[in-house]
Amino acid sequence: MRSSAGVAGIAAFALLSAYAAAPPSALAQSYEEGYRRGFEDGFSAGQRAAEQKPAAIPPGGPGTVNRGIIVIRAGYGDGRRECMLTGQMAGYMNGRMSAQLEVTNTLCGDPAPGQRKSLTLEYTCGGAAKRASAYEHRTLYVSCP
Repeated sequence: MRSSAGVAGIAAFALLSAYAAAPPSALAQSYEEGYRRGFEDGFSAGQRAAEQKPAAIPPGGPGTVNRGIIVIRAGYGDGRRECMLTGQMAGYMNGRMSAQLEVTNTLCGDPAPGQRKSLTLEYTCGGAAKRASAYEHRTLYVSCP
C-alpha cells in the first residue's frame, strides 16, 4: 500500500514528464499567445475606461476664457504615493461655479495606508490658474467667483 505522499509524488512526476516531453516551440507559442491576448484585453479595457471619462480640459483655442471651474489635475495621496482623480473630478466639477467634496479613501482607495493624505486640485477659474487642497476626513471647497 502506498502513502498519499507517494501517490502525489508519482502524479507530480508524471505531470512534469508530460510537460518536459512537449515540444519547446509549442510551449513558447502557448505562452506568447497568452501574453499577447492578456495585453490586448487589458489595453482594450483601459482604452474603453478612458473614453468614458470626460475630458479634463474642454475644447477651446488660445485666449479662450472658460466660465466656471475647469479641472486640470487632481491627485489623492501622501505626496509619494497617490492615485490620479483628474477625470473623476473634472466630471464632477467642470463648469460649476462652486463645489465641495468630502476627502476620504472612498475617492480611489487608500494609496498610502497609515499615512496622512490630501486631495490636491489644480484648476482654472475664468482663465486664472488656481490650486486647492484638503486633508483626509476634511471637506475640499472650490469656488469660481
